[in-house]
Amino acid sequence: MGRDLEKFFQEYGIKQHMSMPKYPQSNGQVKASNKMILDCLKKSLTNKKEKWPDELPGCLWAYRTTKRRETGETPFSLAFGSEAIIHPNVTKPSITTLLPNIEQNNKKMVTSLDLAEEKREQTSTRNAAYQQQLLSSYNTRAKIRQF
Repeated sequence: MGRDLEKFFQEYGIKQHMSMPKYPQSNGQVKASNKMILDCLKKSLTNKKEKWPDELPGCLWAYRTTKRRETGETPFSLAFGSEAIIHPNVTKPSITTLLPNIEQNNKKMVTSLDLAEEKREQTSTRNAAYQQQLLSSYNTRAKIRQF
């Protein structure tokens, strides 16, 4: 990362987290998410391998909006505090998208943002329980050997 970019980040108070060999846990997370995206691309591209740039946005959308077993939440909702909504240009317009109630929408967004921190805490608890379950499952199958 260049010094100019670092100055820019410091000036605007931006914290950048990078995946480095120094942090193997984050590298494993990146590899796992890349593997899931590649699996999605492989499934959607049976005989048309050269069309992968057209299929990539759909695979990314699917990855970001699918609930994970370990957290029970979507990555999008954990990052932004609300569920992802498909862009209106992608779907057919309906009465609700043509005539939105702005006040009601604003109230729902405020409520959603208020509950975002609570949702993250619940997800953290769920994730810890999931890891404990994996550990106990692993330990029941592990064979103790003495040398």
